[in-house]
Parts: sequence; structure tokens; C-alpha cells
Amino acid sequence: MASHFSIQKFAKDILSAVDNLELALASVLPELRTEPTESNSIISKLVNLYKGVYLTESELLSTLKRHGIEKIEPKLGEKFDPKIHEALYQASINGQDVGTIFEYKK
Repeated sequence: MASHFSIQKFAKDILSAVDNLELALASVLPELRTEPTESNSIISKLVNLYKGVYLTESELLSTLKRHGIEKIEPKLGEKFDPKIHEALYQASINGQDVGTIFEYKK
């Protein structure tokens, strides 16, 4: 039982690292994600860095998936499920049922 709990904690920590990689990838402008047509060594290095972070994130996600661990990304408007979601706060939103996800943070 203790081993199972430690594995869960480890997986949660790894998912946090994956979230940080995702944030790093999202911070790169789309035009800096592919090789430039003209020669520019700084941009080429940034593109290579982006590709390396992307591959690292992909490999971590694949490894976790092979072990039955997947990211849960709730959709706005979806019903809140306390078994898989963690509520940070509740609010009354006009036009939405009680217990509906209206915002999520990683």
C-alpha cells in the first residue's frame, strides 16, 4: 500500500514537470518553432531548444501512458467529478448548472 502511494506521488510530481514543459513550449512564438528560411544562428538555436523541450515532453507523456497514467484536461462546461478533479473554488455562474467546470488551472 505504501509503495502504491509513493508511486502516485511520484507520478503527480512528474505530471507537474510535464505541465511546466507545456508552459515553456506555449511561450515560444509559433514563427520560432520551425527552421527559418534565412540563416540566423540565434533563431536556429531557439528552434533546436524548442524541439528538444517538445521531444522531452512527448517522451515523458509516452512513458507515463505506458504505465497507465494520463493527463486529465477537463473541458469547460463538463460536470465536476471529485474523483478526478480538484476544486480550487466554487462560484455561481449565470446560465451554468451547479457543479459545472467553468475554469481550470494546471
